[in-house]
Amino acid sequence: VAGTGRDGYAGDGGPATEADLYWPSALELTPEGELLIADTRNHAVRVLRSDGTIETVAGTGVAGFAGDDGPATEAQLDEPYGLALADDGTLYIADRENFRVRRVSPDGTIDTIAGDGENGFTGDGVPALEASFGHLGRLALDEGQDALLLADQSNSCARRIRLPD
Repeated sequence: VAGTGRDGYAGDGGPATEADLYWPSALELTPEGELLIADTRNHAVRVLRSDGTIETVAGTGVAGFAGDDGPATEAQLDEPYGLALADDGTLYIADRENFRVRRVSPDGTIDTIAGDGENGFTGDGVPALEASFGHLGRLALDEGQDALLLADQSNSCARRIRLPD
């Protein structure tokens, strides 16, 4: 449905089957039937639109950490690995090499909701932005969608954070 089988970052605005991806690691299906793809080594999240085209919805394709409180398409990610999509359209991203969880609101604004950017294992019982994580893997929302479950792979554990309003 997407990708050429070649590693690369190309094809936005064109057919998804002609786009280059690089190590896609997570998928989320939207209520509209569009497919969100964590394009991990391209440092981006892309979407396969219902018309068969692909575009970037978060990240610039360059690894880094920047862009909070601005458009997600102008923000830098570093190996987005896990995705979770809330019923209201909010997208949560495990920003693996930044050791953070990022949130993209339905209007396309990105911010950081968890992680201090340090590779570590601290923070149980403190505000989520003060917590240290290892390499984050998959994400899942709890049943009430008021908490996010994180696979903290480097620390061999699953963690839970309360979502901010």
